[in-house]
Amino acid sequence: MTDTDQIHLFQSADGYIQFDVALDQDTVWLSLEQMVLLFERDKSVISRHLSNLFKEGELVRDSVVAKNATTASDGKTYQVTYFNLDVVISIGYRVKSQRGVQFRQWATIEQGFGDELFYPNVASRAANLLYLVIKNHPLADGNKRTGSFLFLWYLRLNEHLLAKPTKQLINDNTLVALALLVAESKPEQKELMIRLIEHFILLKKQ
Repeated sequence: MTDTDQIHLFQSADGYIQFDVALDQDTVWLSLEQMVLLFERDKSVISRHLSNLFKEGELVRDSVVAKNATTASDGKTYQVTYFNLDVVISIGYRVKSQRGVQFRQWATIEQGFGDELFYPNVASRAANLLYLVIKNHPLADGNKRTGSFLFLWYLRLNEHLLAKPTKQLINDNTLVALALLVAESKPEQKELMIRLIEHFILLKKQ
């Protein structure tokens, strides 16, 4: 990892936990200590889940783990191991805690009431993700960039449900145009913006 931007990635439903994470190489990176804080589990528990997901071949360690020099409170510089968002999502699905449930809801945008989801399909969830990150200004800066990143990440995560690969549905120019349109839109135009974004996301026929 190189020096990276810091973005505010996650805030729990009770507002108790929120922290910045590193954004680099088109993904976000968390340290073991940050995952311990995020999922409210002992370091030994998170370490065990990490060991198992690599042992089981769910992820290839070399492609999702990086080291970065970090200056600690004692003034000394240490090499800290960071794990990318694929690892964080995998741990989030393994860990058993209320915080893990909250994170899984955040990570998939799959929230609802009872058996009914607020956003009924991948296109709707991706469109709302892009819109809400850009328009709600959860970050001090970089909302359009971060929203666009998370939008593409979510589509790629669910690419098996799409009619075409993400790159064929949303090219760079289209994504830039959508992000700018959302940023400049009026609040009363939300539904129009959501439908516009959904227009570019073709789902497989059920």
